[in-house]
Parts: sequence; structure tokens; C-alpha cells
Amino acid sequence: MRKLMHNKTTWILLFVFVLWLSVFAVNRKKSNKEFELEGDDYANAFSYDGQEQEKDINDIAGYNYENTERGEEVQLPPTVKPEQEGEQLEGAPDAEDTEEEAVPGDDSKLEPPTEGASQVDEPQEKDEEAVEEEEMRKFEEGQDEEEEGDSDMDDMAGAGREEDEMEADVEEKEVGESAPKAELEESNLYDGRFEIPKPDLLHNFSNNPEFERKLDTLSAPAIPFLPNYKNPCWFEGVNNPKSYFDNFFVLATDRNMRFMESFKMMQQLIEDRSSAADGPGEAWRLRCLPAFYIPGVAKCGSTDLMMALTMHPDIIKGDMKELKYWNRVRHPHQIKRYQRAVEEHPILGEFPRPINHYLEALDYSAEKVRMAMLPPVDSKTAPFHQKLIGDGTPSYMWDFDSWSHMELNKGFLEPRYTVAHYIRQVTPDAKLIFILRNPTDRLYSDYKGFQKQKKKSRKFFHELCVAGIKSLDDCLHNRTMRSCLYDYEVNNREDVLPLSSFADDMAPSFPEDLVDNEEEDHDKAVRVRVGMYYHFLKDWFDVFPREQIFLIQLEDYSERREEILAQLFEFLGLGPMPQDKYDKLKEVGVRNKAARRMRDRLGGDMYEETKRLLDAFYKPYNEQLAAFLKDDKYLWK
Repeated sequence: MRKLMHNKTTWILLFVFVLWLSVFAVNRKKSNKEFELEGDDYANAFSYDGQEQEKDINDIAGYNYENTERGEEVQLPPTVKPEQEGEQLEGAPDAEDTEEEAVPGDDSKLEPPTEGASQVDEPQEKDEEAVEEEEMRKFEEGQDEEEEGDSDMDDMAGAGREEDEMEADVEEKEVGESAPKAELEESNLYDGRFEIPKPDLLHNFSNNPEFERKLDTLSAPAIPFLPNYKNPCWFEGVNNPKSYFDNFFVLATDRNMRFMESFKMMQQLIEDRSSAADGPGEAWRLRCLPAFYIPGVAKCGSTDLMMALTMHPDIIKGDMKELKYWNRVRHPHQIKRYQRAVEEHPILGEFPRPINHYLEALDYSAEKVRMAMLPPVDSKTAPFHQKLIGDGTPSYMWDFDSWSHMELNKGFLEPRYTVAHYIRQVTPDAKLIFILRNPTDRLYSDYKGFQKQKKKSRKFFHELCVAGIKSLDDCLHNRTMRSCLYDYEVNNREDVLPLSSFADDMAPSFPEDLVDNEEEDHDKAVRVRVGMYYHFLKDWFDVFPREQIFLIQLEDYSERREEILAQLFEFLGLGPMPQDKYDKLKEVGVRNKAARRMRDRLGGDMYEETKRLLDAFYKPYNEQLAAFLKDDKYLWK
């Protein structure tokens, strides 16, 4: 009996102890409801919801942050060491941070992702080799038609590669020093790990007709970017039930399944935030624009360059290398597949297509930016988010054939404003990276990589070059240079093309891996105008300060890739890339088998006659470029 009573007493004491723990936990949660830091402005800038954020972090991104009291150490993802104090970004210093791959979630609002996609419930551990293979596949699929077919560097030893053998990897994080201070003097300094932004931090730019109208008149208000984010980002409320449903990149691109998976995750995240919000249907998301762009040029190494840049732990790999929003998506474009998108999806017929299409395509990357940070140095500093997002659309430099649809350009014979003005308006501090190549070699690589018509030969390439030069020459007899260069019809005239370009039935078929897989994207002509770099670059130099522009010559890059990449990371305000990443780049080597097969099939290099023709055509433009840049290497002698 005594033993029985002893056991009963033990169980009662255990029950009382558990009950006490439950009451303690509830009281602690209530006490943390308003998470206050020193500084009245900062304390009022946000509210705290540890339970919701814990689900957000653990379920969505696989992180394991502890919901700690102020003063306790927060378990942060490992970081890389900041290189230096860095540049100022809206009052906040630069710093480094890291990326962690988020785990796809479950959402019934969109079609299910491809079979085998990971789910949010249980993030799966993968061995390093499997993760690297997955990252490699993602980067390959993220390439768009500007760079498909043959590599930009097919003739450059040590830099070319076949896209299906590109090496990508998951970054190994290094624990770094604490972040530079982001003083809590402004109400929009916001710790994105735990708090929910209050209404005064939410700005609606993505679904704002007045903002859209002002974008086209270059009078849009400045976006209040968060100063403790290195990338240009802000918070927006979201209560649109159709978010991500009618997005151009899901409905009209061949990467739709990639975007579908990312959009499903974002929908689930917004749904979770809405469920936890104070008001019905209220939720929020971080919106980001690119911090840097690679506006040019196709077949000059931009794919290799973007792949190398995204190996840096502080640059995020996006869902697609080339989004083309500013030059082909926002306004109607003459390329047939863009016209076909409207025929197949009438909802895409609204022009200008709102910037929300672009922002939604970047939202998953923005969430990665939000989830990665350097720890604060003290209670008066906010964690610093330093990952960067880039847009690698190499047609931004030269293709604005839809310029006449921009409000400020209407009624003029040539564009007064170009893509550069759009980008400078929304991201005035954006960094631009241009990579150029001998224009004669670029055009031949362009021909091999694109041109969906079945017939390909050195003879046919020569005929197309003659036709392209004639078309431009005819135009210049009656119109200005810029009027001719920014004209799709002038650069795709069928009446000057050789008859053989229409004789597909008589031409031999080529394997699909040797031609571009974007049907009809460049029609039948070769793109002679693209190599007239001077006139296009000048438009960008007229808009952006020289210190925000970084120029690379492909021939130079192929010989000094590691050195130039180091300069690029410094230009972007990032610390050095770990040496093991450079070692991986060296291992890749020249692997562009598709390009070699195509060159062999065409009988080797272009005819000498063709080379002389193109060299003579491009010579005056190369001389203008060399004089403009004060650098004779751009003569390509």
C-alpha cells in the first residue's frame, strides 16, 4: 500500500510540474507579443509573432532559429566574413550573408509540381553530390534562348562549356564576423526573422495603376528600400487571391514548371501569414528588384559569367537567368512567340504588363534574401541582409524594339528613352555588367546557336550576312542610326533574305540539341545590329554613372577569368569568393560538345570572304567604341 501511495504522489507531482510549465510558456509568449528593442522608433516599427515566424522559418526555409529573449544568442545560419565596411546603401553599410535553399511547400491553388518535388513538411537531407547535381540541373534549366545552342565561349580556351555539363554547387557557409552596424534610427529598419511589419512599413507598388502610369512617364516615386538590405527590397501587403495565377512567366515561358514550384511555395507562405494576421486576409511579402544586371551581350559569355557569379555564396541563383521584362514582356513585342502568348492567354493582353509580373518572378529569390542575414553587433543594430539578386538578360542592351509603346516615346522617330531609363528609375544604384566580344565572331556564334530554320551552312551564313548589312544600309539612306537600330522590321526584312531561307523542305534536318529551342524567337535573319556596340552602349552611359558600369572583353575574360571575377565581386561590394569555387571553375574547362559538332557540321569556321566582309562592316563601329572607352583592345585587331 505504501508503495502504491508513493507512486500516486509521484504522478501528482509530475502533473503539477507539467501544468506549471504550460502556464509559464503561455505567459512568456504573451510577454513577448510586443518585442521591444532599444530605441522608440524601432520598437514601434514592428510587432512580434514568434509562433508564426517559427513555422515560417522551419517549414519554408529549413532554418532552425531559436525564439529567444533579447540578450540571448540567436542561432543564425553561418556567414561569410565581410570584406570591409563597404558602400553605403540608403544609410546602411554593406555586409555579407549567405543563401540557404528553401524547400518547396504544398499548395492546392496551382497545378502540382513535377513528380518528385520536395515538400515543405520534411526537408530531406541530401548528400553533397546529389545536391550539386540538382543545383547544376536548376542552373541549366534557368538559361533562356539568348544563350542556348552553343556556348558564348565555344572558341575561348578555359572558359567555354556545354550547358548540360555546367558545374554548380551548394555553398558551404563560413562563420564570419559580426555585421557592420545598421543603426536603429529609422522606423523601417526591420528584423525579418521574427517580426511582422506594421502597416506603415507596407508599400503597394506592384498593383498600383498610378505607379504603373508614372513608370512609363519616368515620374514614379522613389521606392523606400530597406536600409538593412544590401539588395533593393521593401515590404508589401498582399490580399490579392489571384497572386501568381496569371503571371506571364507561368503562362507563356518554357520555364513555367520552375516558376510554378516557386510560386506554390510563395502562395503557401502568404496563406500562412494571412492565417496568423490580425485582420482577415492580411498578409505581407518582401519584394526585391535586382541589384545588378548583365544587359549584354548574347553570345559573348553572359551565361558563363552568370554561372560563375552565382557560385559566390552571396549571389542568389534565380529561377531564370533572363527575364526580359523591361524590353519584351512589359510592352507588345514583334517576336512571334510573344504575340502568340496573348492569343493563347488573353489575360496577358493588358499593356503595359504590370511590374508585378516581374516582381512575382523574383519573389522566391527575395524570400531567400530575407532568410539570410548577418547577426547584429548589439541591441541597437538590425541584422543585415546582404544577398544579391541579378537579372542576366543580355538583350536589354540592344533590343528595345517596342520603344514606341512607351508613353514618353510616342510621336518620335527614334527612342528618346530606353530600357536603361526604366532600370535607373526603379533601381538608381543598380550595377551594370557588360561583356563584349569581337562582333564578327559573335555573329557566327549567334548563327550557330540560334536560327530555327533547318538549313545551316557557311554559304548560307554568308548570304544572311550580306542581306542583313544591305537592310541596315538601305535604312540609313533615309533614317537616323538609332531609328534603324531600334527597329525590328529593319533588322528582320524578309524581302532581302536569300530565297534559300524559305526552302526548309529542301534542307537537311539538324538534331534539336544543335539549335535554339525557342521557336521563332529570332525569325530568319542574322542579328547584325547586335555587334554595333558603340551606339547601344552610349545610350546606357548617358543614363548611368560610369562608376556603376563594369565592362569585360570576352577574349580577356577567357585568359584572366579568376582575376576579373575577383574585380567583379569587389565592384558588387562583396567579399572574395572562396578558393574552392574558383577551383571548380577551373575543372569545368572547354566542354561545349554541341558547339564543336555544329562547327564540324558546318565545315569549320566561316568563309574568309565572310570574315573580311564582317570585319570591314564592323571596323568603324569598333573604332568609335575604342575611342569612346579610351581602350584600343576594343578594336579587335
